[in-house]
Amino acid sequence: MAFRFKPAEPIGQGFHRIAAEQVERALTVLASGEDRGKAVHEARKTLKRLRALLRLVRPAIGETVYQAENARLRDAGRLLSDARDQAVMLETIAAVSAEAASHELAALKALQKITAAAAFSAHGDAAGTAGRAIELIARAGEAIATCDISEPGFGAVGPGLRRSFAKGRTAMARARREPSDEAIHEWRKTVQVHWRHMRLLGEAWPEYTGLRAELARDLSQVLGDDHDLAVLAARAQAAAGHGLSARQAGIIVQLARSRQDALRLQAERLGGLLFADTARDLARRMARYWRIAERRSLADAATKVGRDTHGAPARGASQGTGEGRRVLPRSDVRSDGSAPARQLAQRVRSEARKSGEATRPVATRKTAVSGKTRSVRPKSGRAGDRL
Repeated sequence: MAFRFKPAEPIGQGFHRIAAEQVERALTVLASGEDRGKAVHEARKTLKRLRALLRLVRPAIGETVYQAENARLRDAGRLLSDARDQAVMLETIAAVSAEAASHELAALKALQKITAAAAFSAHGDAAGTAGRAIELIARAGEAIATCDISEPGFGAVGPGLRRSFAKGRTAMARARREPSDEAIHEWRKTVQVHWRHMRLLGEAWPEYTGLRAELARDLSQVLGDDHDLAVLAARAQAAAGHGLSARQAGIIVQLARSRQDALRLQAERLGGLLFADTARDLARRMARYWRIAERRSLADAATKVGRDTHGAPARGASQGTGEGRRVLPRSDVRSDGSAPARQLAQRVRSEARKSGEATRPVATRKTAVSGKTRSVRPKSGRAGDRL
């Protein structure tokens, strides 16, 4: 199932195709006999994709429809969140424990015991909450299927892309001014939306959008680790006097905060790269790239028809269109004199190295939380999902 629009199909048709695929995926995994934790994890990722899709077409489908269906999907995600949150907390405790001193380890083990009991209770309620989530997702799917998007081209998604990216820039500015746990978490949510928007519009220029998706994914992972540590600190404070001593709670909070400081420095560098453009400039650039991709798709289709009909490329498709203009191959596409995608990627990385952060390879989830400094260069290609 391709989580992306196709330049050869109208945006409205692509919207319904993608939404139907994601709704079906969420319903299938929740109703299956798979491991409950895995099913919840997969369903929540699918719900995030659906909500990002709705944000992209928000102006096209109208505010009333957007608010109603986004709320349904949000509520379904919240129903599934408790069991997943407990599992993530246990993973975070384990990661931090790997680098903890002996006196810190005792405090973490005490909190682990409390969290494990809560996770067991949440798992017992999972079947009932999954049933209610299924009902909400199904109702949202039915409503989305009736949405009408009359604009066939990029105009159906451009305003939504611009609005969401502007929100991300605002959230980053707020996080820099007042780096509270709440501000960082809100910034992370906008980064995840942009990551998925770049996947949805990936066919505009795969190398360019792929680079942005990787960068957004890496930043999302760093901010996600920060959020996990914030939840760890809050959980320790709440457990003080309820299975955890005040001293033990203080030790855990100090451990979490020290790791957050390093993660936030890393996030600021990555965020500076991702949100370097204004929302207006990014939306205009993506609109140009999408139009080029549409023309390329039409030319490819004409070439295929010519080959199917005559056994050779159609004259107008392979040599030119209209007044004999040559259709540029994928690797040669340019817009307003900008460099080819490979050169663009090299330039972004070069600029990053000058500032000390070459689209920084982000440490894995475990190493980032535990405080290790080993980093791994991201693989090329389309980014996957992470909560």
